[in-house]
Amino acid sequence: VAVTEGFPENPEHLKAVSLDHFQGLIVKSKDGGLDYRKTALAFWRFGPETPARELGSLWGLLPADTRVPDHTIWAHLDLTSAFATAFVSNGSGTPGLLVMSFGPVQDFITQSRSTSDLWAGSHLLSRIAWEGMKVVCRLLGPDSILFPQLRGVPIVDLWLLREEGLDEKYFEVASWRGSKTDSNPLFVAALPNRFVAVVPAHEAEAVAREVTVHARVWAIRTAGLAV
Repeated sequence: VAVTEGFPENPEHLKAVSLDHFQGLIVKSKDGGLDYRKTALAFWRFGPETPARELGSLWGLLPADTRVPDHTIWAHLDLTSAFATAFVSNGSGTPGLLVMSFGPVQDFITQSRSTSDLWAGSHLLSRIAWEGMKVVCRLLGPDSILFPQLRGVPIVDLWLLREEGLDEKYFEVASWRGSKTDSNPLFVAALPNRFVAVVPAHEAEAVAREVTVHARVWAIRTAGLAV
């Protein structure tokens, strides 16, 4: 990986750039205090985005441990944040894996009669899956979703903007903001029909039930279907 001259030899410069970057993502509440929820969401979404052009690819590839550089600091932070949420939750403090899928996929395929039908079925399943994942994101944070990776997905950005209230300035250059055609990334079935999340083990059943209810209600209200 090619990096800009100066940064590898000058870690203090990189540290200063990093500090400025994250300070710019801190969100203040109306009373002047720290809005912890919005700040955490801004850190998760925009922290991994390079804060300086001269950093090139270095920022996204920063290793969690330079002695064993087999994963990035961003992957490390995502996972440790997810585990921390599970550990501090009321109850046993034991993390668990929640795996859920939405379907039936095969029925959408067999009943399709055209390419448009296939597209609509894929998009519908992708949206239903997101509605389910959104429950986990709202309760435990988007970092709790291990698969699929949600960072940068247009529909997730839209959720951060419209429902979680992140400032529009963060999304000014987003590709989905300027397009009003079918090529808009928002119209792409970008999410699979299943997800894997880290949740507090004692809350897994309740979370799964809330995901199921929300996805079914959304599907019935929006598409007139029973999931």
